[in-house]
Amino acid sequence: MLIKFINKLVNNIKSKRDKTIIFYYNNRILELMRLIEKNNYIRYKLINRQETPSPEIELSIVSSNIKNLTFISKPSRTVHIKYTKLLTVAYDCILSTNQGLITKKHALELGIGGILLLKIHV
Repeated sequence: MLIKFINKLVNNIKSKRDKTIIFYYNNRILELMRLIEKNNYIRYKLINRQETPSPEIELSIVSSNIKNLTFISKPSRTVHIKYTKLLTVAYDCILSTNQGLITKKHALELGIGGILLLKIHV
């Protein structure tokens, strides 16, 4: 579910046309969006769609500082990155760790690595 959402987000940012994403949400997706907003990459607004009985939410992107968003890990190919390798990475990224989803900056502060999910070009 997270992968489908990230694909929609990547396509949305690359197209720069439609700024609305409709998706079925869970806590992991909301955690990712809070993390992206906290680091000033994207400002968004959630619009609850009450006419549908499913847990569907519409996400409207208000502004974006992201030029490109690249999806790195896939279910068939997960890319793990160690702390020592993370020190040499020149781009911003989002990692999935045992402490949840975190940015590269936070991972360096904690001294941990994880699964490389997204590469962010600002």
